[in-house]
Amino acid sequence: MTQAPAPDYTLQIGELKRRLASNPNDVGLLVQLGNTYFDSNMYPESIEAYEKALALRPGNPNVLTDLGVMYRRNGRSDEAVKRFRMAMEADPNHPQSRMNLGIVLFYDLKDPVGARAALQDLLRVAPQGPQAESARQLLAQIEAMLQQK
Repeated sequence: MTQAPAPDYTLQIGELKRRLASNPNDVGLLVQLGNTYFDSNMYPESIEAYEKALALRPGNPNVLTDLGVMYRRNGRSDEAVKRFRMAMEADPNHPQSRMNLGIVLFYDLKDPVGARAALQDLLRVAPQGPQAESARQLLAQIEAMLQQK
């Protein structure tokens, strides 16, 4: 079985840039461009588009979370953590930002206690949500590691 080729986002990116040229303050277009760069694994470009969107309309927890993911993939875990926490402030019930915070704290910043707190908080706000099972699995791993210390 052959794997399908990765999608080419060149035309979509070009069209979004063309539309933004005539309306550079269109937050929706900036977010779409950031999302397309995200899907294309174009981290710096995605970061730039998301930052522009947030400068025009701050506080969108989904954009902040996606921006955090892009910072992480770009090797800037501290910036990722900052954006995840901003997303949690913007929406105190935003589970995805908590999941990402736990992942970055645990795997990148080697902070299992902080990761545990983020994941426990996720389960508090969304005990049955789509991230709940992944959070429980990572929490079990963290607890086992902490008990070995």
